[in-house]
Parts: sequence; C-alpha cells; structure tokens
Amino acid sequence: MPQNPPGDRSSQLRDLAGRFTALHHEIRTLAWGPGTDALAKNGPLVARAQSLTTATLARLTALNADTISRALPGSSTRSTIASAAFSAACAVTDLTAALMENPYDASPFAGHLAPTQEERRARHSEARTIMAEHLADAAHQLDAGAICLHYAAGSTGTRHPSPDGPKAGRPRVPKAPGAGPTGTPRR
Repeated sequence: MPQNPPGDRSSQLRDLAGRFTALHHEIRTLAWGPGTDALAKNGPLVARAQSLTTATLARLTALNADTISRALPGSSTRSTIASAAFSAACAVTDLTAALMENPYDASPFAGHLAPTQEERRARHSEARTIMAEHLADAAHQLDAGAICLHYAAGSTGTRHPSPDGPKAGRPRVPKAPGAGPTGTPRR
C-alpha cells in the first residue's frame, strides 16, 4: 500500500471537513415544509451524510494501515477521526428521524376517515417543530465532525517521526534556567 505523506493526509482530512461544513450549512439554510416537500429535500441529505460516514471511515482505515502514522505517539488522531465518523452517523440518524416524523399526506387506509383540514394543520405544526429539532441536531453533529477532522488534520500535518528528537514527532520545548525535570522552576 503506498504511503501518503503527512501533508497529503492533512489536506484530505481538511477537504473532508469542508464537506461536513458544506452539509451543515445546507441543513441550516434548508427551506422545507412537512409532507412530500420534506421527503424530497431531506432524502438526498441522508444519502450525503451516509457518504460522509463512509468517507470518514475510509480515511480512518487508511491512517490506521499507514506504517508512518502508526509510528506517531498516541492514538488521539485515530480516535478523533473515529469521533468524526460517529458524528456523521449520528447526523444520518437525526436526518432519518426527521423523515420518520414527517406527516406524509397520502390517502388514508381503507376504512379510515381522511383528516380534516384543522387536524392536518395541527399535525403539520407539531411535526414541523419536531423535524426542525432533528435537523438542528444533525447540523450540530456535522459541525462537531468538521471540528474533529480539522483537529486531526492539524495533528497529522505537524507530527512526523523524527529520529533526532527526544520523542518522535514532539517539538523540543526549551527549559528555563534552573528548571526541574518538568520544566517548572525549582524553589
């Protein structure tokens, strides 16, 4: 498997974070109403959020398989990318929950009366509130996922194994004169 240089991994994670942010903004600015309109506008968002989950898992798998990244100290980068995948999956759940709460305006089952206009308005009003909460939750999850990916991109771009450092990939911090082993002044 070809090794990706750290800068390449960082740009891929930042690009993916940009896709999270774009979907977040699209959900926040979505103009919709309960019924068929919600299905037509929200259905494609579910598919896009699922593709973000898949893409994030692919980045996590690639990073985990990369021998250079396994040499980096700690597993926080992989955990952070896994958190982004979780956020994307939660966004899928929230978007799907909004679809579940949608009062679809179809013909009633045989033997059931069609709702009155007043009942229909009340059902739509209640559904609009619940659906808006699910959409806000989905947008929040996507925002959290984008933050995770930006954080992971920053750590993969700056942490390289270094044979001459005290610990691979960690910057050397100068100690103050007369400082103890932790860098704090001795009393």
